[in-house]
Amino acid sequence: MSQPSVKLWCPDKANQYCNNINLSSVNTLESFLNAYELSTQTDRVGEADISKIANEISNIFTTAAMETFGLHKNTKLESSMRNKEWFNKDCRTLGKNFI
Repeated sequence: MSQPSVKLWCPDKANQYCNNINLSSVNTLESFLNAYELSTQTDRVGEADISKIANEISNIFTTAAMETFGLHKNTKLESSMRNKEWFNKDCRTLGKNFI
């Protein structure tokens, strides 16, 4: 089963997108970056630190996009599988239980 994805950008909803950005999350990220900048280990930026920051930035923008534009279900693969003779109810159930 495919994962839902965020609908495409709609210029008419740009202001709504900006309003849906979670300012609390932005402030938390900003505080983390400021504290990290002041720490004595700024010369030792680790891969885990960069990943944490990148993931948080991604989550902020993705959440705002989901709230603004909504999600759509990717059904292309599913509909093509429905036409296969071997893809019956048992196969579908096994697939759902596997995930």
